[in-house]
Amino acid sequence: MRRILSVGCSLTANCGLTQSGLRYAIWPQLVAEHYQCALDNVAIGGCSNREIFSRSVDQLCTDHYDCVIICWTALNRYWIYFSQNNVDDFTGILPNKNFGHRFNDSSVGMMARLIYSDFNNLYVLFKHWLQDIICLQHMLDHRQQPYVFVKGFENLVCDIQQVKYDPNDGFGSMNDSVRQILDFDNRPDDYILAKIQELQRLLNCVKHENWLNIFNSSVHDVAVDRADDGQHPGERSNQLLAGRLISHCNYRKIF
Repeated sequence: MRRILSVGCSLTANCGLTQSGLRYAIWPQLVAEHYQCALDNVAIGGCSNREIFSRSVDQLCTDHYDCVIICWTALNRYWIYFSQNNVDDFTGILPNKNFGHRFNDSSVGMMARLIYSDFNNLYVLFKHWLQDIICLQHMLDHRQQPYVFVKGFENLVCDIQQVKYDPNDGFGSMNDSVRQILDFDNRPDDYILAKIQELQRLLNCVKHENWLNIFNSSVHDVAVDRADDGQHPGERSNQLLAGRLISHCNYRKIF
């Protein structure tokens, strides 16, 4: 039987739909049912992009799939691992909550406060995310493994891609969020331009044709309804996303 692998965060894992018994309305299941495929969904709610990369590599080292669909998550998510009396049980740190192994420990709360007050460097997070994407696409291509990448959250992609520099007018198209992560008010133009070009070079190494929406709105932003938890995309949003993925797979003749 043909098989699909899906990897991601709660947008892929459960989408807040399980409370009302709507598990099969989740987009990975809908896509798998359309193509009459078995589904391996290894997504975990609260997953970071680094963990999505890691879980994808783990699966690809042991199995081959007819299609791999990876829905990337927000940049500012972290997973940490206690060193004492632990192997790989994770502790998730998100802007609005901590979860997982010993998440109530005072040390976790302290680390979360430190991260989001002083160490939540979005420039570096974006750069590392692009590097992980490029590494993973090389692995998938090498294994002749069909895949689709999906942008679950905006993650600065369009903001960085649209930045232009004019020697006379400067960075006229740069919005406030990009100015902030580049320390715009304290850095000379040539330094900022070099940092932007570094990100844009990485972005150009990403194979755009293998994405559903790299330069279009994210899954989170185009949701037309909410699940029963009031936060995640609802049943109709999942149906629409599944339809877009099916159209994309058909266009590329993946199945």
